[in-house]
Amino acid sequence: MKLINIEKIITKYLDMEAYGQNIIVKQYCNFPKYLPLPAHLEHGWTPKSGALISDLEVAKHKNLMLVFSQRRKDAWVKKSRIRVEIIGSPFIFYKKMMGIKQTSRATGTVVFPSHSTILMESKYDIGDYCKQLKKLPKKFHPIEICLFCVDIQKGKDAIYKKYGFRVISAGSRVRGSLNFARNFYTQIRNL
Repeated sequence: MKLINIEKIITKYLDMEAYGQNIIVKQYCNFPKYLPLPAHLEHGWTPKSGALISDLEVAKHKNLMLVFSQRRKDAWVKKSRIRVEIIGSPFIFYKKMMGIKQTSRATGTVVFPSHSTILMESKYDIGDYCKQLKKLPKKFHPIEICLFCVDIQKGKDAIYKKYGFRVISAGSRVRGSLNFARNFYTQIRNL
């Protein structure tokens, strides 16, 4: 009897569902929504210079890796032989497909601090970060802080509020849903 590597089979047919990116790419490309994408999508923007371990693990079951930028492509080719292409952020596709425009009364800046996940904690001096934000030129104010739901659950929003910032969130990265993208643009189109 031959053993089946269930993880390999499941991973091959899974989409990168975080934040609804797979749905956005499928809609943008008129790809059948009931089929898995034949590629793995980069998890999201990162300041890291190397390929993410989680992306390397999942992508080895796919034939193609899709990344946001040349910087991320360069990082990928150093770690993997899987073909890689630059597509940019799927959120830009969503913005174009939905015809989202910044309102004429938009002011200020939305800041997206590094965020925690259920598996790891993002640690930095939030107070010092807030002091640096306060020093930004007037043209960037008011500044709103967009936190990931995990950091709100951990109570980090209270620190930002203590420094006078309004805290917003796009919610959780619900699988199989465009709610995160929808909430994201609802939050930022007025800024």
